[in-house]
Amino acid sequence: MRGTACCLRGDPHGERKLGRSRAILRTMMPLLLVSLTRSVVLGQEPLPSASPPQPSSPFRFAPIDDRSLGLWEGNRPVLVYNHGAHTKRDAPEVRAHRSYIHPLYGLDGEVLTDDFPPDHLHHRGLFWDWPHVTVDGRHHDQWMLDGSEPRFVRWGIREAGPEDARLGVENGWFVGERQVMREQVLLRMHKSTDEGRAIDVDLTWTPLGEPITLGGAEGKSYGGLTFRFAPGRDTVITVPSGRTKDDLYMTALPWTDLTRVWAGRQNSSLDRELPLARSQLAGPA
Repeated sequence: MRGTACCLRGDPHGERKLGRSRAILRTMMPLLLVSLTRSVVLGQEPLPSASPPQPSSPFRFAPIDDRSLGLWEGNRPVLVYNHGAHTKRDAPEVRAHRSYIHPLYGLDGEVLTDDFPPDHLHHRGLFWDWPHVTVDGRHHDQWMLDGSEPRFVRWGIREAGPEDARLGVENGWFVGERQVMREQVLLRMHKSTDEGRAIDVDLTWTPLGEPITLGGAEGKSYGGLTFRFAPGRDTVITVPSGRTKDDLYMTALPWTDLTRVWAGRQNSSLDRELPLARSQLAGPA
């Protein structure tokens, strides 16, 4: 999967105020504090208006339930976008998960993401949040859903075409019952090939009052767009310099490739003719 991962490009050593500007998505970024005064765009453009589906499309959207929307390509599942609140029965102390992707599927139907994993119950599939969110001088940890959280507001575009499917969502960031940020999400799922499937993620944030400051975790790099992988074994992580076994804290990377044997499968992508179990995260070309 070619996707996007982590934060904003800018000065990694302090704050940076942005107006309406474009930022580059990275797989990992050093600690970055960004003060949002108007709209910050990660990707290309805000949500376009909805268009009717095309009959020749291999893609199909359908509700899973009243909290989740699924996408299929032919008879193969692609992903589920969870707009409603999801909780874990045996962990009632964990705050509800909203506005994220899970499951994300491989081409053989293998589940590539995890939700409520035992070691980090707040992790939630493919999601985008920060451990440091400052609103009106008050600190909130949206990574842990402590003090602020995303909530669904309305649907945008939902279009199934012959080569791709597009889904637009508007969410709000809320502190209590007060909305402090407008978030627009545009997902573009490309038609699969023998080598895999590309998924583009565009995010637009617009503060609704005072500037909002976002910051990653000090010394650890996490924050921003995050991919929590499903359980597996024989993991191989490759970066531009080659294979690595180290935690690359505070390291900016243009792309990262993860290959592994997913739960319930016998072979990894390295043992197969087609790289169906490989996931690659990259910024836009």
